[in-house]
Amino acid sequence: MADMNEGEEKDIAAKMEELEVKGEEPKKTAMGEMKKLVEALYDLRDTYFPANKEDKITTLQEQMKIGLDALDYVPLGELKTTAQRADYELLKGVMLDVLPSYDRKAEEHLVKSVKLNPSSIDAWLALGNCFTKKGELTSAKNCYNRGLEKGPNKCLLCDLSMVERMLAQEDGTQNWEQLLADSIKHAKEAVDLEVTDGYSWYNYGNAYLTSFFLTGSRDFEKLSMSSKAYLQAQKDKKMKINPDLYYNYGTVNKYLENYEGPLWI
Repeated sequence: MADMNEGEEKDIAAKMEELEVKGEEPKKTAMGEMKKLVEALYDLRDTYFPANKEDKITTLQEQMKIGLDALDYVPLGELKTTAQRADYELLKGVMLDVLPSYDRKAEEHLVKSVKLNPSSIDAWLALGNCFTKKGELTSAKNCYNRGLEKGPNKCLLCDLSMVERMLAQEDGTQNWEQLLADSIKHAKEAVDLEVTDGYSWYNYGNAYLTSFFLTGSRDFEKLSMSSKAYLQAQKDKKMKINPDLYYNYGTVNKYLENYEGPLWI
């Protein structure tokens, strides 16, 4: 998981001090620990890039099994309310969905989660991701929009932008130009929510790059916008290990015929 910045450390220290004054200890729960485990699992997915892709799949499968086994030991006392049961189904579905391929059981648990708590942004996001892997892109788009009805969210906006690009590339799509415009719009909204988030900038660059190719590869202003977005993305240290960012940035420089210093160290 990502290191805490100085501000976050101070906030946690202040909360700990408040608990000490009250004579209380921070209460740990099994569900709280499971959420941390899921964060670690997805951090592994997003930062581990071995030379052999199968090694990554195997590692994720091993860690997923550990998480699922641990989830079975969550005490019933923590699953009394509807919201608690919705969180349980969400965690199980998200763990099962960590692999690149679609998982039917993951969908089943995530559907249960949104039915139990339709107000959960995280549940709509996870179900949308699951439908994307399944190839049901319209269903995925609907999930992201349902989540956005609850409030703005950079992850929902990024994934909605991505799905709109995928829909624009499907054979027979009539409104592909509008989908591309919407993809750029939603990517920009994600950036505006958190201007230091490298993934949002990366997604914004992808939106312009896709639009460049699908509209005839003649509008070089789109390539320029894509290049600027990728340059912003690489300022986030989490993105420096993303191989797709380097590949896409290289593609942009190729078409811009910029062969001087397109690489980062």
